[in-house]
Formats: sequence, C-alpha cells, structure tokens
Amino acid sequence: MAFLGIRLPEALVADLPLLPLMSRYPELKWTKLPDLHLTLRFFPEGGTPNLETLVAAMQTHRTHVAPFDLHVRGAGTFDRQKNGGVLWLALASVPPQLSQLQLELESLAHSLGYAPEPRTFNPHITIARYRFEDREKVLEVVARITASPAFHRGFHADRFSLMKRTRDEPTRVYQDLLIRPLWEAKDN
Repeated sequence: MAFLGIRLPEALVADLPLLPLMSRYPELKWTKLPDLHLTLRFFPEGGTPNLETLVAAMQTHRTHVAPFDLHVRGAGTFDRQKNGGVLWLALASVPPQLSQLQLELESLAHSLGYAPEPRTFNPHITIARYRFEDREKVLEVVARITASPAFHRGFHADRFSLMKRTRDEPTRVYQDLLIRPLWEAKDN
C-alpha cells in the first residue's frame, strides 16, 4: 500500500505524552511513533498505474499550496462494525491550504488513472487500532487525550511524503519513497 501524507515532526512526537498511554493500554495496536502522519491520499496495491509511475509523476509535480500550520487537539475514533476501529488525534481546525493540497493531489491521482477516492477527506492522525472488545478502553483514551493540554500542539507543514508500508519489519513501518516540499518557486 502506498499513500501520500504529512509526517509529524520528531519534536512534536517527542512532546506528545503517548508513551504513558501505550504502557497503560497495551492491548491497543499502537502506531510506531516515528510513523505518525496525516494521510492525504491512499493508492491501492497492485493497481494501474503502478508505483513507479506514481513516483515519477510526484518527482516532477509542483504544488500550488504554501506551507501552513496544523494544530493537534483532541481525539476520536472510527468504528468498523464488529472488527474494532481506529483511534486518532484530531486537528483543531482544517486550514484551507490542507484542503487545497488534498484536492490538488486527488486531481493528480485522477490524471494518472487512479479512481477517485471514495471516502470524504477527514484529516486525522492514526495513533492506534483496536478490537471491538477494547472499545471501552479506547473511550478512556479519547477522554484522557481530549482533557490533556499536553495534546494541544501545533506544527508547521512544509512538505509531504509518498510513503509505503514495508514488509521487512515485524511491525508496520512506513518508508518514505519521496519527500516533496510544498510550494516551490518556479524556475526562471
């Protein structure tokens, strides 16, 4: 699986008090801290066009979006019927630049032959996955994060990455295939 996303800066990740939550709720499948990111667009595995075409297109693509600030505040869940769900950090607000970037990248994907993303863009940062039977504990985590000022943090988004899940590691690890800056000055 490949996807476009904005990685959280190392300094921000270090400031978020996630380790105590990971220790207190080990039954959740926590995202590795260096892998925290905000997903912009997924690309199906084995689809057409292939990953090499996507990398080549991203190498020459220039965004029309200037860098912007994002602010983490609160948490929530996406439940998946009987299979559990996803625990995520929320954004205080969605800046217009983030929506513009996502639309621009969606348009690029469509021009390469990818089907339109069927889900509405709902920016979030996945921090864990859970089983249905752990739902009560997940609600405790949401309440703790939402009540804690330590989770009210901002960061500057000035680049995005094309990433893929590697199978070389025993746990999920996301590898950067390409890192692109946001707005670049046109060559003269």
